[in-house]
Formats: sequence, C-alpha cells, structure tokens
Amino acid sequence: MLDTLKIYNELKEKLEPAAALTIAELMGTIYSELANTVTKTDFRELREIVQELSEAQKRTETKLGELTEAQQHTEERLEKLTEAQNRTE
Repeated sequence: MLDTLKIYNELKEKLEPAAALTIAELMGTIYSELANTVTKTDFRELREIVQELSEAQKRTETKLGELTEAQQHTEERLEKLTEAQNRTE
C-alpha cells in the first residue's frame, strides 16, 4: 500500500502544500490503477489456460463427432431390427 500521507509530508518540505497534496494524490491514483492492471505473468497464465481450454474443446468436438456417428449406426441397426421384426410378425 502506498503511504500518500508520508509522501505528502515529504513533498511539502520542498514544495507548496497545495502542490505537494496534488502530487501525493496523483501518486495514490496511479498506484491504485497500476495495482488493478494485468501483469505479463497474469497474461501469460491466462494465455496458457485459454490454450488448454482450446485443446479440450477440440477433444470434445472429436468425441462428439464419434458419438454422433455411433448414434447413427445405432439408429440404422434399430431400423433394421424393426424391419426384421415386422417381417417375422
């Protein structure tokens, strides 16, 4: 945490109090904004997570395609069984 009061007290020894206050407040604002920014490390980690999710999505799509194909084969076999049952009745 940035101690803006300490900064203000140090600045007012060399500057007018109004100028020292303005500078200390600006430094506090800048510090707060920087504390809320994404770091390179954060961004790198996020990029890695997105890559992992992308790979998982591709695997899911592949499996879904396989399941869709298996479902079609099951429906075809069921249709053939239904036809065979209708012929035997």
